[in-house]
Amino acid sequence: MSVDLSCEPCIDRKAYTIRAVVHGTADDEFWTKLSASARQSALDMRVQLDWRLFPPGGADDAHEQMAAEIRAAAGEDGVDALVVTIPSLEVATAVRYASDSGMPVFGMNSGFEEVAGPGGLVEEGSVLFFTAMHEARGGEEAAEYFLQKLGVGGGGEGEASNIFDGGSNNSTAAVDAGSNSTEAEDAGSNSTAAEESDVSDVSVNATDTSSISTRQASPSGEYSKALYISPNEENSAYEQRFTGYRDRLVAASNNTAAPIAVEWFRMEESTEPAKEQELRNKLSGCSYQSVLVGAGRLALDVNAALRESGCDTLVGTFDTPVGIFDLIAAGQVEFAIDQYNHMQGWSPVHFAALYVSTGLVLAPPPGGVYLSGPALFTKDTPITDTLRVCTEDAFPICPNTKGPDGEASECPCTERPKMVIGGVTHGITTDTFWDAVYAAAEQGAADMGIQLEFDRFEPQASQEILYRKMSAKILSLCQGGVDGLFATLSDPIIVDAVKVCQELNVPVMSINAGIAESEELGLIHHVGMVEENAGYQAGKKMASMALFSKAYCLNHFPGLTVTEDRCIGFGKALGELGIDYLGQLGTPDDNVARFVSIVEDAVGDPANWDGLGLLLCGAAGLPGMLEIKKAHPNVPMASFDTSNLLFDALASGDVLFGVDQQPYMQGYSPIPILTHKATTKQNFINHAVESGPSFVLSPPSAAEKACQSGTFAVCPELPAENYNYVNDALIILGIVFFALQAVASSGFLGWMAYFRNAAVIKASQPEFLSLVAIGCVMLASAILPLSIQGGYRFERDALTLEEGEIVNEDIYRVDAACMAVPWLICCGFVLIYSALVAKLRRLEEILEAAQNMSRAQVPLMKVARTVVLLLLVMIGILLAWQLVSPLQWSREVTETDFTTGYPTESYGRCTSEHAGAFVGTCAAFLGLCLAYALYLAYRTRMLPTEWSESKYIAASVFFLLQLLILGVPILVIASENSDSYYMVMSLILFLGSFGTTLLIFVPKVIAHRKESNRRMSMLMRRAVESHRNATGRMGTVEEIRRRVSSRERETQSIESGEEMGTDSMGRAAKLAEFDELDAQIAAKRKVLDALEQERISREGTLSGEKEENGARSVSFADNGVDSEEEP
Repeated sequence: MSVDLSCEPCIDRKAYTIRAVVHGTADDEFWTKLSASARQSALDMRVQLDWRLFPPGGADDAHEQMAAEIRAAAGEDGVDALVVTIPSLEVATAVRYASDSGMPVFGMNSGFEEVAGPGGLVEEGSVLFFTAMHEARGGEEAAEYFLQKLGVGGGGEGEASNIFDGGSNNSTAAVDAGSNSTEAEDAGSNSTAAEESDVSDVSVNATDTSSISTRQASPSGEYSKALYISPNEENSAYEQRFTGYRDRLVAASNNTAAPIAVEWFRMEESTEPAKEQELRNKLSGCSYQSVLVGAGRLALDVNAALRESGCDTLVGTFDTPVGIFDLIAAGQVEFAIDQYNHMQGWSPVHFAALYVSTGLVLAPPPGGVYLSGPALFTKDTPITDTLRVCTEDAFPICPNTKGPDGEASECPCTERPKMVIGGVTHGITTDTFWDAVYAAAEQGAADMGIQLEFDRFEPQASQEILYRKMSAKILSLCQGGVDGLFATLSDPIIVDAVKVCQELNVPVMSINAGIAESEELGLIHHVGMVEENAGYQAGKKMASMALFSKAYCLNHFPGLTVTEDRCIGFGKALGELGIDYLGQLGTPDDNVARFVSIVEDAVGDPANWDGLGLLLCGAAGLPGMLEIKKAHPNVPMASFDTSNLLFDALASGDVLFGVDQQPYMQGYSPIPILTHKATTKQNFINHAVESGPSFVLSPPSAAEKACQSGTFAVCPELPAENYNYVNDALIILGIVFFALQAVASSGFLGWMAYFRNAAVIKASQPEFLSLVAIGCVMLASAILPLSIQGGYRFERDALTLEEGEIVNEDIYRVDAACMAVPWLICCGFVLIYSALVAKLRRLEEILEAAQNMSRAQVPLMKVARTVVLLLLVMIGILLAWQLVSPLQWSREVTETDFTTGYPTESYGRCTSEHAGAFVGTCAAFLGLCLAYALYLAYRTRMLPTEWSESKYIAASVFFLLQLLILGVPILVIASENSDSYYMVMSLILFLGSFGTTLLIFVPKVIAHRKESNRRMSMLMRRAVESHRNATGRMGTVEEIRRRVSSRERETQSIESGEEMGTDSMGRAAKLAEFDELDAQIAAKRKVLDALEQERISREGTLSGEKEENGARSVSFADNGVDSEEEP
């Protein structure tokens, strides 16, 4: 079974999904705690976990549903591995199907009998990793406790010792698949015919220990009857627990006069009252000396029923439900057998995630199961209140502060960043084998979020010096208060240092070397390849791949314990398979001819090569073995260790397989195990955590080589980085600012177009006013590129997050936005004030001509050159800036994570090497434009508002200066805050453009309104005059209005031929009458015009009689406005 690896540029674990198919229910406290542990493991490994429990009460066809879901997942895209429980043969069959389909399967909790031992799912390769409690051993432990407590079977009075406790973690025996697991006949009970029932919720508070009822002594006064109680549901775990319990009690009673009768009571979990009544009926009479509860969720109910009956029965239970430790402390329950559900939760998910991303997995131990129990808790077991509470709340990891039920946990969450795991090995810097070990340890620390102190020693003058330095480092770490330590036990001086760590209660594991010393010291685990087991597995693997009847073990290092053990295990496997083991042959590792000669001499007769197999203990002797292969191509061969030469031999078919001890797993595995040990005090019961053997059957693919060369580098979990991007709400506000300016400019342009023939519009030179409106829009549009932001300029390394040499493609868009800002600001500014300058220059020339008593016509193109010239100068400056030192986007890291060094905050801005010089040049040029505009405004200050905007131009300049005086210092202060900088800059641009627009155009609108009102007044006066001439009286206001309106309507009707019919004579007469009236009005109009000019003169618009006459002779050639015509 293989996985598709992808390590370029690193492993993205978030792309992997693990699905769990388990038989647990949502109302079972055991499973809610186990689920919490599994989900935390998925968070640690950063994989997706699809974990679901059956609804409260379970389902009658739960196993059928599980089998169907496993089969469906096997062919489903997006599921990379399965984590399963195997409570029945039906589910086991589905697991085989999924494995045959190429789906990696990891198991836990239920299915020990289907998985363990010869022919089990682990041995056949259907399950890659399995962890569970040795269910039968748990039953045996319970029986042993009861026997010793009751003084039966030679146990004596007192508590049974726990063979799985502390350092005695050497239990590897598996339950025989053919063991007697049939249920005992219960002559006096109704348990044999019970149907499988749904699981109902059991929620019982801790029993009040202040009022313990007196228990009635057993009527027989001896150990004669024992009871086992479990839910009435199909689960092989309950059967195995009962088998161990029964067989141990029966075996003990064989030495006594009276045998012990063991009953199995399958309890229906219906309604709470019915369940209580069922228990009372079963336990009344106190006929049992011991009761073992097979499921923790029933323990409190069983204890309550016994107390109500007043029975003095010994009670023990599997699992550790809430409240059980209080009952144990009160003496109401003797013990609880813990199967370490936390271990069962995290380990399969963790190692499944590791496998799908690296293709690496722990080798199965003898028996195939990594044992998570049994662990016996009694009244005398040291357990703190904190550990008790944390066990009940599933050991929350910060920042999570809640228990499995979603309520606030009483257990303080574990702050993993404060945890320190230390490592000390003899792997010096020049030994490439250890490269993978160190890289894996660092990745494990990153996954668990802990601190790792794992220094690598330089080559030393002697091994003794190296070992002394290792010893000193171990003592330093343990005395410094590390939370766990792993080390290679390569010398007695190191063993002595480890003993000091044990005295300091530091959890210690050994790796790679020193398994015998590790067992002797009682360390938690030894991680490495158990050489004898590896040889044993190699023998079985070789026999499964080729036919041979006899074999040699070729030992290139005779006398070395490692190679000797490999050959011993190989011989044991062949002996079990009925294959002749011919023993070891000592072979050289650097003399091919000598190697071939030794093997040829040992085989002797050429006929003896038939049916012969060879196993090489190390890749160093591979050249010699390949020479033998050339002479005897039919001889099956295999080798320990891997090399490029081995890969070539695998590709050519000369070698069956290579045995890899997986150094990566040796470095990685201690980290999660020690982290959980420090937090939960839980670890596997097995002493050896086996990193090998892993059988290499083919040369690695290109993807595998890339992963191995990069030591399976995982994309880091990046801390949340604050990029200080501008808030979206502020960007929207900036867009609103621009929209307001665009609407205002468009509105005023439309207004000028609509009233283009009005005297005020003609006199105001609308061409230049249009440029002002466009320039204001351009100035405000600089707000838009301000909102364009980007990340880092160069692509960052996926592991180190350091910027490389490849430019981020998206950055060019941001660079363009950076330079767009000065272009829009400067060009918009120049367009505004160059248009005003040109307009004022035109007026200035006309004014000078008037002062000289001459009539002047100033063509539009003459002054338009001013606009073009100023704009070209500004464009030249900006082009130089663009070509020499353009603004470019850059991002500066301002804060980093103190543990990883990864950036946590950065700030992006547009920068340029010579930006200051170009900004100063642009500012100086714009300042000159402003100064010249002020000068011209002063020169033309006496012209009327209809023609000139002198005072409003001055007002806009001063307004802009105020904005800059107030805004620029604020802008400098806010430069380190992107939101503030964007807001201040947007306000400056908006207020500058919008204010200029209002100051230039609003006076024109007001002047136009005044002109319109004045025309209406003149029309009213003409109407009055006409009415007076016709009637000889002034007439009322209403009559005058009617007269005006009637005149307008009649004029329209006459011209269109309406109301007069088709009589052309009548129509002509009427028109003649109107012509006479118009002539009278025209005469009056001349008088009014004279009065109006006199008013303008009095208001000081022109100075002196000469100026008045000159101004009246002004003529705009392009607009057609003349002093002789209507102003």
